[in-house]
Amino acid sequence: MAGIINIATGEIKIAEDLVVRPGYTFRVFQKTQYCSRKDETRIAGADDPDAWQSIGIAGKTFDMNGNDFGVSLLFHGGVVSCVSLFCSGHELAPWPDEAVARAVYLKILEHNGLEERNSFDWGEIAYEYDRHMGAGYIEILYDERNDQNTKDGSMCSP
Repeated sequence: MAGIINIATGEIKIAEDLVVRPGYTFRVFQKTQYCSRKDETRIAGADDPDAWQSIGIAGKTFDMNGNDFGVSLLFHGGVVSCVSLFCSGHELAPWPDEAVARAVYLKILEHNGLEERNSFDWGEIAYEYDRHMGAGYIEILYDERNDQNTKDGSMCSP
């Protein structure tokens, strides 16, 4: 999405001090103000190549191009696999129906020159709707085979 994500590299600027890209590690995330003690204990097996951990950044929304988003990070084996953006703006009342959510998210994607599903060398950006949660969201999925740095975090933003 223009201004917050570099579609050539997959780098997403969530905040000035939180920039995620392919290969971003949980070890790097631990050093940010957004990692809570609860997150640290939940991902004790971060280096296990089979471990999947979802970290929601609780109590914080991020202004990205005039839209407020909640953010969730999914790590696989200690490396980011997915960033989910949940619009928390006034357009979406709690538990909207799928058509309302889809219209809001597609408008955000279209405003940024993107379609409902977009594939890139590093992964994809897509609108999704979870019927169990009654919520829509934008997913940035990273292709694990294209990780630029998967263990020491030296190429990842602290």
